[in-house]
Amino acid sequence: MAETRKYIPPYASHSFDERWSEEDRLWEMSLKESKRQKKERLDKLNDRQKKISSKVLPYEDDCKTDSPSTKIRVSTKDNA
Repeated sequence: MAETRKYIPPYASHSFDERWSEEDRLWEMSLKESKRQKKERLDKLNDRQKKISSKVLPYEDDCKTDSPSTKIRVSTKDNA
């Protein structure tokens, strides 16, 4: 009977330190990519929000005044 060679997985040839340094490197890459994608999504949402607000309130900057009649006073227990 012919003897067959046992399968040796690729990670079996690495030492403990080599294996964990590789894992750390992969985790670091994954974390950086996740942060980049999150920032990209937030930027995209902010851009959409700016477009919507500019369509809904195109004259928002022109309407701002500092007159006391437009300010709202909120009283709290400390002020009462």
